[in-house]
Amino acid sequence: MRLSIAFPNVGPAQDPAALRDYAIGLEAAGADALMVVDHVVYAWDKDGVRRSQYNPATWQLEPFATMGFLAAITQSVILETGIVILPQRPPALVAKEAATIDYLSGGRLRLGVGLGWQAPEYEAMGVPFGERGARMEEAIPVMKALWTEQHAKFEGKFYRLDDVCSEPQPLQKPHPPIVFGGGNARALERAGRLGNGWVQGPQVNAEAFGEAREVVLGAAKKAGREDEVTVFEAAALPGAADASDQLDLLRSLKALGATDVLYWMGATRDPELRDLNGKLKYVERLKREVWPQI
Repeated sequence: MRLSIAFPNVGPAQDPAALRDYAIGLEAAGADALMVVDHVVYAWDKDGVRRSQYNPATWQLEPFATMGFLAAITQSVILETGIVILPQRPPALVAKEAATIDYLSGGRLRLGVGLGWQAPEYEAMGVPFGERGARMEEAIPVMKALWTEQHAKFEGKFYRLDDVCSEPQPLQKPHPPIVFGGGNARALERAGRLGNGWVQGPQVNAEAFGEAREVVLGAAKKAGREDEVTVFEAAALPGAADASDQLDLLRSLKALGATDVLYWMGATRDPELRDLNGKLKYVERLKREVWPQI
C-alpha cells in the first residue's frame, strides 16, 4: 500500500525554496506519491449566496506547472493530480500537458480527473457548467487517442480530432493511469467504465471507501475491463503528531483493498503539524514507525 501526500500547491502561500526542500524531504522520507490539486479561480459571494467552499483569495498554484517543478527536483515519487477539473480545460491541451509531465518525470504521472463543483469557475474558463459530464465522456477518448495514435481521429459533440498527432506521447504505455474523483453513483460508474482507478475525497471513512470501491469494480466488470482498474486511493487525515493513532485506520483500508492512502496534510489543527517542517517530521514517523506494522 503506497503513501501519497497532498502537496501544498494551495494556501497558505509558500516560498519556492521551502516547497523544493519539502518535496525532496518527502521523497527521502519514503513518500510514494505527491498529489497536487486544481482550481483556476474561486468565486466571491454574490447576492447573499455563497459560491465557493473556500476563501476566494486562497493562494493556489496551477497543477501542471507545479508538477513540472516537482519532476525536476524528485527522482522516484509518483506525481498525481487529485484532481484536475478536466471538462473545463481543452482535452487536447491536457493530453499535451500530461504527456509532457510523464516524459520529463521519466514516466511518473498519475492523472486524477473530476468534474469540479464551482459554476463561476466554468464560466471563467468559457465552458457551460451544465455540460461538464458530457464533456468528460468525450475528453477521455480524446486524450487516449492523442496518447496512443499517430493519426488521431475523434468526432464528438464538443471535440474533434481530424487526423492529428501529438508528440511526445507518454512514456507509460498505453498511457498514464487515469483515476477519477467524485463519490456519487455516476462518478463511480464512470471511474470503472473509463478510468484506471478511483481516489476518495478528503472525507475519511473506511466503510464508505470499501463500498465505493465495489461500485467501481462492478462498473469495470460490466464494461469488461476489470483488469484495467488497479488504483484505489483512500483518504486519511493527520491526527496525533506522533502518528500513533493511524494504525487501525490503515489496516482497515488495506483490508478493504486500498492500493494507496492519500494524507491531506493541510487538514490539521495540531500546532506541531502546521508548518512544512512539522508535516515532514510527521511523514517520517508515519513511514518509519507505522507503515511497517500495517
